[in-house]
Amino acid sequence: MELFEKGKYTFQKNKKKKRIQTDKSVVAWTSTDEGYLAKQLSPANPEKLPVGTPIAIIVRDASSVAAFKDVDPKSFSPSSSKASSSSSSQVGLFLYFCLLGLSNTLFFVCDCFLTAFLSLRICCIFFVSRKRNCQKISQPHLVTLPHHEIVPPHQIQGMPALSPTAIDGAIAEWLLKEGDQLQEGTEIALVSLLLLLFIKTDKSEVAWASIDEGYLAKRLYEANPDKRHSVGTPIAITVTDQSYVNAFKDLDPQLFAVESAPSADSEKATKEEKKQEKQPTSTATASREAASQASGDRIFASPFARKRAKELNVSLSDMAKGSGLRNRITAADVEKASSGVKKKTTARTPSSATTAIRDRSHVDIPLSEIRKIIARRLSESMSTSPHYYVTVECEMDNLLAMRKEINEGEEAKVSVNDFIIKAAAHAIRDVPDVNVSWLGDKIRKYNYVDISVAVATPSGLITPIVTDADKRALGDISSTVKGLAARAKDNKLLPHEFQGGTLTISNLGMYGVKQFTAIINPPQSCIIAIGGTNSVVKPDGKGGFKNVSTMLCTISSDHRTVDGALAAQYMQAFKKYIENPSKLML
Repeated sequence: MELFEKGKYTFQKNKKKKRIQTDKSVVAWTSTDEGYLAKQLSPANPEKLPVGTPIAIIVRDASSVAAFKDVDPKSFSPSSSKASSSSSSQVGLFLYFCLLGLSNTLFFVCDCFLTAFLSLRICCIFFVSRKRNCQKISQPHLVTLPHHEIVPPHQIQGMPALSPTAIDGAIAEWLLKEGDQLQEGTEIALVSLLLLLFIKTDKSEVAWASIDEGYLAKRLYEANPDKRHSVGTPIAITVTDQSYVNAFKDLDPQLFAVESAPSADSEKATKEEKKQEKQPTSTATASREAASQASGDRIFASPFARKRAKELNVSLSDMAKGSGLRNRITAADVEKASSGVKKKTTARTPSSATTAIRDRSHVDIPLSEIRKIIARRLSESMSTSPHYYVTVECEMDNLLAMRKEINEGEEAKVSVNDFIIKAAAHAIRDVPDVNVSWLGDKIRKYNYVDISVAVATPSGLITPIVTDADKRALGDISSTVKGLAARAKDNKLLPHEFQGGTLTISNLGMYGVKQFTAIINPPQSCIIAIGGTNSVVKPDGKGGFKNVSTMLCTISSDHRTVDGALAAQYMQAFKKYIENPSKLML
């Protein structure tokens, strides 16, 4: 150990005071504080000293250095401090072992009590679970229904939601009998779904396939396309073991069949029907009274007399004077007038012998679910979408000539409607701003062209979609439309084949219709109504006249998304492709 500073010399922070030699290297010992080195307790010596051995005394004030000048360094040696503290360390060691023994004793006692408590609890749980298991073993395969019927374990299968927009469904056909085995993917039944579309609800029959293995134990409803069930209504019972099937053979289906709450659409329709029923059946009385008030003649009648007049369908204007004060009409006058009307009616009724027999019967056709929703949704579209109409007259001679040339010698024929679909798609490419939808808080513009084609089916109107119509050839469009129309009339369309579309075409020309307007299919913005082809006489530009085949086409547009000038530009482009069909080949 080599000394750097001795005696009364000061030292600063981080200033070296000594060089200390360890077993590996010689390291400088640096001060961590400011002060004065008052005493060196150990001279510089290469011999080793234990870590912590006092080697120097430091003071903060220079005046304190003199007090340590004659101090014996041995008084700070570890041996002296060790002798003075030996008695106190022995007392501390004794107390430590006493406390350690006491804590171990308390821990042992608590551990014994905790072990006993846990053992008792485990025994109670074991005996309770054993008792429950014994009860389960006594009846291994029985389940009690709310109606006190005991049946084996089973799964109740509800009306499936085979489409995200499905709200109701009907069982069109059962494909399996009770007791038949189910595999994953086995088709159980054909379900006729009622799907909420943009403007109407269309019907689609989709196969309901099993997702688990088992057996069909009970069909809760017979196949009936006209009977509607809400999504989730129990319609079948399946079991995992074939031996369980017989237990459901004679069971009343009503134990399981619990109809779900009616949908919001059906509740709304019911409220509208009740509201219409509450309307008065006759307005003749109200019209006569209104006419009387309009002429300036005031009718003096008591409030109760007016009420009785409405109930008995008596016009107060036909009663000259009443029996009340100042000729006021009373309820008794109304009832008297009502009895007189009945007598006159009876007297005027001719005898059945002199009356010619006429058929006055009628038939009330109940509304199907699809018809109710079509009526409601079309009314909503007409009342919420501001419709306006733009009509153009297209000359058809060039198109008819090209169609004749294309179909000559071909087995698959191309129709005029196929040309119209392709012309509508190409016109959208020229005027893409009509290819939009109104979504309430935004307008969505589509980068693809899907043309919906209205098809009449026995159950209602449906609009299958020709996807990417602008990229298809005429022959491809023709075969696609024929296939979609055939499946639509058989209710075999899949949901993705009629949900969506960016523009709709409705063609009534084959029925001899000259011109009509169509209702927009929301959220689409446009629908084109196609009339029939008619022969008209027009100037030929040479001072004479010629016969020309023309077709009137009317577009219905939503003014929230498509302005009048934009619709006119689109119809101008549409007319260009109809009158020059060769441009469709570009």
